Amino acid sequence: MAEKFNLQLNYPKKKLNACITTAKDKLANMSKCDVVYKISCRYCDAMYINQTKKQLQTRIQEHLKDINQRSGCLSIISDHRLTNKHEFK
Repeated sequence: MAEKFNLQLNYPKKKLNACITTAKDKLANMSKCDVVYKISCRYCDAMYINQTKKQLQTRIQEHLKDINQRSGCLSIISDHRLTNKHEFK
């Protein structure tokens, strides 16, 4: 059959998957998903530790938006900030 299609067959010593790599670029930490993160208060020992399935940068942006919110249902971080007049790093 190889003759019918003018094919040449080679038998490599290594398997093909050993020759081909599928290396991926490393993701920046802020682009990673499914991570545990910690946000610390600048002025006291308070810290917020949580896990997110979202990209970390998306979740941090959500926290920043909530921190700037002055009313409604506040997060633990926003409540600490407003009650104690502290900032988070």
